[in-house]
Amino acid sequence: MQRRLLHLSLAVATLASSVAHAQDERTTSAVFVYEAGATIEQGAIVSMGLRQGVADIPGLRFVHPVDAMTRPPYDQAVEDGLQELDSVADMVRTGDAAYAYQRADELVELFERNLLRVQRQQLVDAYMLSAVGRCRAARRRECEQRMAEVIAWREGLTYDSARYGDSAQDVFDRVRARATSGARGTLIVETEPAGAEVYVDGRSYGPSPVRVDGLLAGAHYITVKEVNHLKQIVRTEVRGGRETTERVVLDINQQADLVASEAVQAHLRGEVGEARAQRTVQSVGHELGTSQLMIGVLRPAAGDRVHVQLYLYHMVTQHLQAQAEATLSVDDAGIARGAELARQLYAGVDLEGGIEAPEDDTEIIGPQPEVYEQWWFWTAIAGGVVAVAIGIIAGVVVASDSAQGPPDGLFRFELGRLP
Repeated sequence: MQRRLLHLSLAVATLASSVAHAQDERTTSAVFVYEAGATIEQGAIVSMGLRQGVADIPGLRFVHPVDAMTRPPYDQAVEDGLQELDSVADMVRTGDAAYAYQRADELVELFERNLLRVQRQQLVDAYMLSAVGRCRAARRRECEQRMAEVIAWREGLTYDSARYGDSAQDVFDRVRARATSGARGTLIVETEPAGAEVYVDGRSYGPSPVRVDGLLAGAHYITVKEVNHLKQIVRTEVRGGRETTERVVLDINQQADLVASEAVQAHLRGEVGEARAQRTVQSVGHELGTSQLMIGVLRPAAGDRVHVQLYLYHMVTQHLQAQAEATLSVDDAGIARGAELARQLYAGVDLEGGIEAPEDDTEIIGPQPEVYEQWWFWTAIAGGVVAVAIGIIAGVVVASDSAQGPPDGLFRFELGRLP
């Protein structure tokens, strides 16, 4: 019974900790209003800059609108597989290595079929468990091949001996040295629509089309995001010394109409700048599910530059907390300027949703309390009660001098004596 209570207490404590962490997390996102002539390529550059700037703000995490609106159906098999990774890792270190790597292979296949539902680190973990299990089962060549596969798209990976054990550390170091000194290739990514933001192996390379040089030969993962379309992840093979072209066609996201349709854009254009979030701003923030929302109005500037007016709303208090503006070029310098703009926007902002007090010296007179809330009212009442009480006692004392005794229920006091 005590053991059950202990397990229940630990479960409750873990749940409470998770809830507290979720409550402490502050998130922000960005949506754009495109004035005539502004392009989604420019929007991608602004988004990249804002993300980089938000990354420098402690306690705040950026959520890409496409990630918030691409919600694959729940899959119990994937969830069970993710939960199983720890037990497979235990088996890889100390258990039946043959069974462990076979189960890890099944998880790799499951995750590869559901790339939108797993994080890159979880996919890396499944591959490494498959590799290390083979090393422990004396299948060295297959172990090295598996390690080389994951190093191709995770070049900076380091070996985690606490998770995988020490037995395969030397093998991993040799494979990594050999793989990183091998031939490299080039990947060209085109998208439909053009201008969508392209990530290769988790790193953003900006609006399409993009050219990525210096990739290790082997498998790589392309992620494409554009606010009106569903996020897509594609696995491709890059060959050393050659160019590989991959064209990714995105599917329309009907849910995006709630954030980026022409009607929503028109309403946002009329609401941005209001001191409190109006109906459309509230709706967009609710759809993205973030605690804060940046709304950028993009207008074409000289050349291919873009002018950005940025407004920051808190989605709980509905306050307009800050605003800033800048003109950005559509290149690396523009991304850096966008990051600076985000830091400028958040300078001094209360992530809890408060706003700064007025800077002038005008005295702010709040609502006055009712009469019964004033201190002097109750002081007067107390004084009256005391006076009445003294009058009653005095009357009783006087009456007692001319009568046989006090009435029933009353007692007579004399100085220095207690009843």
